[in-house]
Amino acid sequence: MKLSRTSRLALRLGIKTKEYHDYIHANEEKERHQKRRDLFLSQPRERVINDYPELKPIYEVQDSALRFFNDVLIATPQSLNTNRRNQLRAQHLAFEAFDFLDKNKPVPLFFREGRSEEASLLRAEELRTLRHELNLSFDDNARVNSELRQEAHARYAKFSHSFFSNEQEAVKQYPELAPLMKVKKQATRYFSQWVIEEKRDKVIKDCLNRAIKDIARHIPLPNAEEIKAEALSLRSSWIGTQTNIPQAKGGAPSKTYQYQGVDFMKQLIGKNGIAQGWWPYNPDLLEATNRINDIDNEILKEQWITSFNTLPKEEVLEKFPKLTVIYNKLDAARLFYNEKIATPYAEEAAKTIVTLDFDCLLKNEPIKAISETPAKLHEQLIQQIQYQLQIEGKEKSLVTAAKPFNQQLKVFHRIQESTFNDLDASNENFPDELAPVLVPKVLELPQKPLISLESIAEQIRDLKAQMLEAGLSQQPLDKLLQEQLNLSQDPVEQELKASTDTQLFLEEKTIQPTISLSSLHSTAAPLDLDAILNSDHRSKTIEGDEFSRWDIPLLTEALNKRGREFVTALLGEPRFQDNQQLRFGANKGSLIVTIAGPKQGLWYDHQTGEGGNLIQLVQKEKNLNFKEALDYIGNYLDFSPEKSVSSQIDVSDLPKTLTDDQIKLVRYARQLANSSQPLEGTLAETYLKSRGIDTSVCSPYVRFLPSVKEKETGQMHPALLLIGKNKAGKVQCAQVTFLSKEGKKLSIEEPKRTFGLPKGALIPVHVGTSNLYGLAEGGETSLSVACAHKELTVFASLGSFTNFAHSALNGNGNTLIVFADNDLAAKASISKRNKAFEQLQAQGFNLLTCKPKTLRQDFNDVLQEKGLEGLRQESLQLTLYASEKKESTRHQENQFSRQLEKKKTPEQELDF
Repeated sequence: MKLSRTSRLALRLGIKTKEYHDYIHANEEKERHQKRRDLFLSQPRERVINDYPELKPIYEVQDSALRFFNDVLIATPQSLNTNRRNQLRAQHLAFEAFDFLDKNKPVPLFFREGRSEEASLLRAEELRTLRHELNLSFDDNARVNSELRQEAHARYAKFSHSFFSNEQEAVKQYPELAPLMKVKKQATRYFSQWVIEEKRDKVIKDCLNRAIKDIARHIPLPNAEEIKAEALSLRSSWIGTQTNIPQAKGGAPSKTYQYQGVDFMKQLIGKNGIAQGWWPYNPDLLEATNRINDIDNEILKEQWITSFNTLPKEEVLEKFPKLTVIYNKLDAARLFYNEKIATPYAEEAAKTIVTLDFDCLLKNEPIKAISETPAKLHEQLIQQIQYQLQIEGKEKSLVTAAKPFNQQLKVFHRIQESTFNDLDASNENFPDELAPVLVPKVLELPQKPLISLESIAEQIRDLKAQMLEAGLSQQPLDKLLQEQLNLSQDPVEQELKASTDTQLFLEEKTIQPTISLSSLHSTAAPLDLDAILNSDHRSKTIEGDEFSRWDIPLLTEALNKRGREFVTALLGEPRFQDNQQLRFGANKGSLIVTIAGPKQGLWYDHQTGEGGNLIQLVQKEKNLNFKEALDYIGNYLDFSPEKSVSSQIDVSDLPKTLTDDQIKLVRYARQLANSSQPLEGTLAETYLKSRGIDTSVCSPYVRFLPSVKEKETGQMHPALLLIGKNKAGKVQCAQVTFLSKEGKKLSIEEPKRTFGLPKGALIPVHVGTSNLYGLAEGGETSLSVACAHKELTVFASLGSFTNFAHSALNGNGNTLIVFADNDLAAKASISKRNKAFEQLQAQGFNLLTCKPKTLRQDFNDVLQEKGLEGLRQESLQLTLYASEKKESTRHQENQFSRQLEKKKTPEQELDF
């Protein structure tokens, strides 16, 4: 009788047909449950309920939760994103209710009763968010208006020193500090409940110090709910009132360790334990705890620096005589920098160089003289000042440019709110040049502002990002300016008066001819990829010698069951015994062996301080190594070891010139490829779909790994795998993208790791129908391009186009479209990229390039932001490849030739 296809599959899997049907049904149910969740998060409610009527109770829970959150915050000052956060909170609660649906249980209703503590924490969270946004707003204004920052620092210096010296006198001298007494009372009340006694004063002082900063910035003080929420968060921190270290789950109560503070905990757990997260408390509060432990020094340092930067010298020295040595070094630094740069900038450089000495003064360490400071540090400091001047100049230009447009908007809004009878009065306040556009019946906002504000703001963002990327060792400002393609004429003193010339100047770009991708077709012979596309991802394994291996868990379990018999045979008759323990040796039985209970199979010798399991007891008593001890126990139990054959990945095809480390990496890459699985139905598929990628375009070299060890955390994680091959079709490298259990990129320092030899490897993430080829850097970017242009065969270069160029493919006149990221590359990166492209041209490729329109985006960002059609339109226009270095140099020369005719900026007048 011929078996059905289902029965044959079940037979191959070694299970019954019914079990296979159950397995298929469980997978279908799992997919259906996941689809419900995805639709709930992404589709309109009416469409989802129409397809899945059972989700109606989920939406009811969401609506009830949203009303609750809105009612809780109705009397609380709210930020701009409060409503959005409430929607996310309600969505989260509703999302948890899916577990009931998945188990075919009724969804419980949302009740407000019993949520008073949650409501209190919610209000505290919103108030903290509002305070954070106010501080960010203050920082933004202070960057443009330095007087605002100086005023806040001066107020803090006076308030802080006065209050922490004598609270009553400070309140009399500065009445605005009176609310601090109420804050102190509330802090004392709540922190006394949840913070250990020896740290309580420090925590209260830290709270008051932050409150003084809020007063100095004219920001409202925290209320009782905020302070209570902070105290509750400290409850489970390193300085909380926890008295004992919690026992491991399921472990028997043993010796408890009295809590003695953060230092004791660090010593107890050990450095490695802290690094791997073995502490029993919230790890996010570790940094805050260290700051609180040193709060006295931190406050003193803040008082020193703010007083030094804002108050007269005599007043500062009267409060802090210890700063005399700082002022002496400041005088010497002024003389030193006056010889190198202009006076205003010399003053700033001198203050900056002495600010570094406050830490030394705080630790009572000697302060180095100006002559002892390395010359390189002086050069870097001057460079940093130049960067800052450039940024501040552009921010001032942005504010200046915004004023006329904001004035126009205000007048338009006033007109819209008024009646037609007030139109003439409104026209009197409107700029004369725009007055004719006002028509009583049609009121329209100008479609485009007179000044290109976005262009100036983009310049500021680009310059700040480049400053962060470059660090202090980057080239001087005059060279940095030459790398900017959109410069304003004068970064410090420029005032944007008329808009036409400035608009043209800011938006000037080099225009290059474009080619539409849809018009391309290839008559060249296709690339020789047969060996790559027709070979399997699995590598050959070589079998080695046969060896025996004990099943240690099975051996241990059997040994524990015969513990009394075995230990008696090993050590002789015990001196004392009961149902759980056997005692051997002198001193009333110093060696204890546990034969029953939670510690079954463990022993401890009180005389020598040694202990362990029964295998270690055999090693100690018979003087055997670990393998010999296993053989001894196996013979006693009459067990036989398992026979196994060693195997390893074949790497005989690799060049003999490779080092042992390189061969080891390639072998590991092939091992990962061998253990990988298809993409369908895995977390890797979930991850790619969350990035907007249609996984049907993925080639067989985009796969999934159920478990890979990540060296940073030392733990096993699922991962997305990209397999790279050489021209002969052998696996040469593999890139791993670590994933979380939710199918998101793992939040670690290096979520992507490449093993093997990526240089020269080919990774075809999608095989198209035409003889046109695409190349992108990352796997997600390459797959995004493949979704938009399925006719292309798309390769991923794993972060560097040099890797693809070293494959030595014969281009044979084929067209290769490079889908590059629109980022700010350093000069070295541009040179490296140009070299790779020139190498590809030499190999016979016709190169076309394409970049996203928005700075700091790749094509996966475009796909997520604009959708598939938006990506397709943005990647249609291609340009012929030209060396970026040469093009940018020509543009710079033309731009700077115009600037040389204009008045020099203060930065250009600095004599370096």
